[in-house]
Amino acid sequence: MRLNIIFKHAISILTARSLVQETTENPPPSSLDVPESASLILKNYAELVSDLHYLNSLMVISRNMLAIKETAQELCAAVGFDKTVNKLIVLCVNVTSKGYDGENVDEGSRVKLNEVTELCEWRLCLNLDEKLR
Repeated sequence: MRLNIIFKHAISILTARSLVQETTENPPPSSLDVPESASLILKNYAELVSDLHYLNSLMVISRNMLAIKETAQELCAAVGFDKTVNKLIVLCVNVTSKGYDGENVDEGSRVKLNEVTELCEWRLCLNLDEKLR
């Protein structure tokens, strides 16, 4: 199923563009005004918004496809699409949970961070939630 492949690639790309992977070798500097994940989201803002809109459209297609027949649901289960969707839910939760101190960012940055959070939180997760019911 091609959607499964697309979602797997999207998860790794979105993770790289929005979440700082913490390593013990390179701990984040403690003097940052904005958490590193927020800085990463701001750096990749245009790509993230575009990707999240595209991913949202694919999620709507997936949800509609799964509503057609049990055969589609069985095929999705066979290729592990449910596990991929679960990973996407975890990614959305991780992105939306990366808080930042609103006093440490300018108004334009705050709007951008809120937009990415809303795209993850409302559009993707609501579509995912409807599909899983």
